[in-house]
Amino acid sequence: MITNQLISISSNLVTWQTLLFMVCTTSVILWLWALQDILRNDFKTGTDKLVWVIVVVVLPIVGAVLYLLIGRKQKRDITAA
Repeated sequence: MITNQLISISSNLVTWQTLLFMVCTTSVILWLWALQDILRNDFKTGTDKLVWVIVVVVLPIVGAVLYLLIGRKQKRDITAA
């Protein structure tokens, strides 16, 4: 009986650790993707790039999501040049 409880607790712990690892890894990848996209592209105004870098660095997960939803639309269109 006690061994079954220990096995159950152990398997739940592994499940939570795996879930936490996946969430953290996804967050870091999202953050790096947003940051490299900001740094590699030009923006319509000169301060947009600086503002987005600050937002993504200060608010890593929220800033990355905001940039990917809003900031990517502010990039300069290189085909129009």
